[in-house]
Amino acid sequence: MSANQRLITRLTNTLPPNLKIIDYLIQSKLSLDEPATRMLQDLIREVIEGLPSTGNSTKKAIDLKDIGQFDINKISISQQQQQKDLRQIVENLIKELKYDNALYELEQTRSKETLKSYDKEFFEIFLFKLDFRRALVYAESLNDPEKIFITAFATGNFEKAKSLFSSISPIINAEKSKYITVYELFQMQLIVSLIEDPLLAFIEFYERNNIILSKYDYDLFSEMYTSLKVHNFINAFNLINQIQVQMCYSCFSAHISEEIASRIRFNIFTSILQSYGRVSIKKLHQITNIGHEQIISYTRSAIRSGKVFGKLDLCNEEFFNQNENPQFLNREICDKLKICVHKMNLSHQIESDIALNAGFAI
Repeated sequence: MSANQRLITRLTNTLPPNLKIIDYLIQSKLSLDEPATRMLQDLIREVIEGLPSTGNSTKKAIDLKDIGQFDINKISISQQQQQKDLRQIVENLIKELKYDNALYELEQTRSKETLKSYDKEFFEIFLFKLDFRRALVYAESLNDPEKIFITAFATGNFEKAKSLFSSISPIINAEKSKYITVYELFQMQLIVSLIEDPLLAFIEFYERNNIILSKYDYDLFSEMYTSLKVHNFINAFNLINQIQVQMCYSCFSAHISEEIASRIRFNIFTSILQSYGRVSIKKLHQITNIGHEQIISYTRSAIRSGKVFGKLDLCNEEFFNQNENPQFLNREICDKLKICVHKMNLSHQIESDIALNAGFAI
């Protein structure tokens, strides 16, 4: 008996009696192109000639012979039913939070066309398995701003997250977030603002007030902005540690909480550098309580990234801001803040505080 005969003979003898071989072959994703069909017909002929004409083997041999006349419409209907069954299985497993099982079922499907229709399920599976990089791929395929924002944030791609602010704001205002709470979504937006644009963070915070945030978080962020406003940078940097702790409560930020805290510290430190024409490392240490080596590292990073235009003199341990008018950016931002405060009818004290502290860009 040839190898092919042995293969199909074993198939006919091991399959359950109630399972038609044609169904088995369809479930096995048999390629039904013409060469494969012709080859299978030859194999069937060989096997039928070599099979004993008794019992179950004979029945299976007849099933095999029937495959020689494939009904394409019948196969198409069977495949549609199989896809329908797969979707029901996957949906039920996801409802039961059995994400590994759902992923296993999907990975058994070799048809790329079939898998394309499961982008939403793949996104949800990888999101809750905390595989954010793979979830981001499916979020982008779905072109869903909320999904992209969440996964971009979770992968530390804060620039991409910031670019979606205009799409996220209506979701927050409608308070209809599906995958995470509105509170968490807004908190992410605040964090991205602190990392990318402190002015935007200030505006977002006071526009939303304490409608969404818990009292603890509201007090925390409020104290942060007050500390920046009155140049109490030591307290501001201490508060960043508390923000880092808050980030650890979210599965979307716990793994990058240290990076988030570092980015916020660097952003605030850069703003301090921008407000000086010339400042010593000793002075920077006094107003921030940051270590000597960390100050040098932050300053070099700020220069390399183009956030400040200056040079670091390590001999005299001083930073020189080579911007012709280092106060210009701060006054410009201050003016924007004053307009923002005026529009929101906040206290005159806040407005006057901003005017008095125009030397530092919040």
